[in-house]
Amino acid sequence: MKKTSLLFTMMAITCLFACKKANVLPEQADNGKATNRAALLSASQTNVFNVTEKINASIEKDRLKNGYNLTDFTATGLYMAPNATLNITVEQTAGTRLPKLLIGTYSRYGTWNAQPTVVQLTAGTNTITNAAGGLLWLRYTNATTGSTAKVTFNTGYQYAPYFKLGVTTNSDWISQLTTYTTPDVVLEGSNCVIVVSRTKAIQYQNEDQAAILNKITQIIALEDDLNGLDNSLPAHAKNVHTYLLTQHEDPAYYFFAYDYRTAYITSDVNAILTLDAVGTNGWGLWHELGHQHQMMWRWGTLGEVTVNLYSLYVQRTLTPSVNRLVNDGVWPKAFTYLGKAAGTKDYNGSTSYANPLTDLFIRLCMFQQLTLAYGDNFYRTLAKNMRVENPTLANDDDRMRYFMLKACNLSGKNLSNFFQKWGLNLSTAAATTQIYADMAALGLPAPTTDPSTLQDNVAPLSELSKSGWSINSFSSEETSGEGAVNGRAATLIDGSQSTYWHSRWTSTAASYPHQIVIDLGSNKTAKGLSLVQRNSLSRAIKNFQVLTSTDNVNFTAVNNYVAQNAAGVQYFDFGGSKTLRYLKVIANSAQDGLQFAALAELGLYN
Repeated sequence: MKKTSLLFTMMAITCLFACKKANVLPEQADNGKATNRAALLSASQTNVFNVTEKINASIEKDRLKNGYNLTDFTATGLYMAPNATLNITVEQTAGTRLPKLLIGTYSRYGTWNAQPTVVQLTAGTNTITNAAGGLLWLRYTNATTGSTAKVTFNTGYQYAPYFKLGVTTNSDWISQLTTYTTPDVVLEGSNCVIVVSRTKAIQYQNEDQAAILNKITQIIALEDDLNGLDNSLPAHAKNVHTYLLTQHEDPAYYFFAYDYRTAYITSDVNAILTLDAVGTNGWGLWHELGHQHQMMWRWGTLGEVTVNLYSLYVQRTLTPSVNRLVNDGVWPKAFTYLGKAAGTKDYNGSTSYANPLTDLFIRLCMFQQLTLAYGDNFYRTLAKNMRVENPTLANDDDRMRYFMLKACNLSGKNLSNFFQKWGLNLSTAAATTQIYADMAALGLPAPTTDPSTLQDNVAPLSELSKSGWSINSFSSEETSGEGAVNGRAATLIDGSQSTYWHSRWTSTAASYPHQIVIDLGSNKTAKGLSLVQRNSLSRAIKNFQVLTSTDNVNFTAVNNYVAQNAAGVQYFDFGGSKTLRYLKVIANSAQDGLQFAALAELGLYN
């Protein structure tokens, strides 16, 4: 999130996830004048809606094992003024059930949990009055599906500015903001809806609205992906409902997630109205949407912790040169905690950490280490298993037991030592003793690499030696006709956890490619290796090359699988096992500033 001083808080009674910010004054609504219906309408605007019944949000939430009901109502792009009288005609076109009308938007005005007025529509003519008014929505859900209806708004409504992805152009949007003066506006993407004041929409009217909606859809897709929603089984289908992102006016809260919506304070509502804030600096948005994906194996301490697995996943996809745990200096604090004496650590306790904000991110490191050790598929499979198994988890001890045993089964390793290093305990000494006994009883081997030693962008050099590798020497070369210089710009780093090698290039000449040649000491057969780019600079690696034992002259190019402008672990696959002795890495960009630390054989983390 852009505000580094913010504290994520969890309300114990309501289970609302929110960020507080003091002294935020609500924006004054621009009530405007009644819209002239004779004005030119956008292609997205209509007063007639043919609607189809969907499964209700609580059933979807239970299927997905998520914490919240998603947005189970659809936008009309219409507005009802305070004290107006609506005239609506409703026709049943199939089935026996009819939709409901929602007047107003969740959390938009008043306190954080302000509710819309809900009116059950009936067949024929409906006459509806409402003192507050607001945007109009249709909710059509049930425990079963099959009904359809036609809803026609006859009188008493106004058109609101309504941007619909694939229909509305930016110029049309600007025209609507001028023509229609309702206090609120609607922007609708393929699986998301944004509601903000017309005033704020005008402030950001020159942004690329379609790109913003598409970026939010991409973020939702990434978080769906981490939850294993791949349609491989009906249980793993994506949520049939959508995501509402709304501006709110409650000065007691900053951003928050709750049933049917995520909400963003007026003063910083640009977080959902600019492409930069959504896609590059969007931690707050990623975090709140993460709450709506957060799986229900989490126990009480994790309300503001495991949600950030989603934020990190989005971050390393959209902005791979940035990692919050690295940039905020969390890892050294996590290792300080891990270095405490056995028996003095309590992962769920409030006294183990320096301050509440650091608590959340230090705790996140435990879960991120499992990602580093076993990949993103660890959490995908965990989510899929939970949906299929549908376990009954009555309390926090049940949830911890489920997670700890699942972690062992999914990794194929006995993670007792890992969890003990983190001081992960159940509510009683007896329960704690039992869960560790149960993990041991699985009969799994200890991990080849202790996950508690891992951190983003750094991996132990010792990983190669564990498989019988060694590094005899390496050279770093700035290739400008000077020839290779053994050890050039290369140093060994004595780190606090292990020893790392790196080479740093700082040439400002774009015409100079750079390379490292590593002598691995002896011939070994491997399917691939991983190389860790240690810093968070945005630099491009042009190529990876290897020399096999049967090719003593030329380096032969391999799979070239490397992300541009990326930091972190770079994996490259030889396309089948190769006998190796040398590894050559080539970079080709100005001011590379590249630092590489550690080399590991692929397969060590499986």
